[in-house]
Amino acid sequence: LVMGRPLSFAVTLLDDALGVLDHVDGVYPRGAANAAGDAAAVYVDHNYILHLDAVESGLFEEIALLGTVGVAADSEGQVPWEIGLDPTGTAHLLYRDTNQGPGAVLYRTATQNGDTTPPAFVTETLATDLPGMQLFALTPDLCGRATIATVEQGPTSDLPQIRIQEGR
Repeated sequence: LVMGRPLSFAVTLLDDALGVLDHVDGVYPRGAANAAGDAAAVYVDHNYILHLDAVESGLFEEIALLGTVGVAADSEGQVPWEIGLDPTGTAHLLYRDTNQGPGAVLYRTATQNGDTTPPAFVTETLATDLPGMQLFALTPDLCGRATIATVEQGPTSDLPQIRIQEGR
């Protein structure tokens, strides 16, 4: 279990009996695992640098520093990224980065040895005025791709629309 404590700026790794195994300084953690037993977590540090860590033998092990991201003040408790692991252990990341614009969502991958793809824009029109709602999601598949869903501003009306696309 990966748990965040925003007031103490700590990300904690717990075992199945809720015993503390490890912790790192950070906030907004999101974890993922695959059927092969690989696990990873993504979070930001005090400088809003996005970290990707493997979870191995009860410890956080840094895989990659993914750069500085802007976190939206209007997210009302939403964790601004999603992570999924494919069968090879490659992490698929989908994240909101307000440094790229108020509705920008980016996608990238990182292998277990730290090789990363550059960020690719998924959308620049995320529906940011829907408080308390998950605005994007991803699910990796067996072939190293991800299915990405985003809730975006409608081009011709005020109604949001869901967009489904593939990430590679």
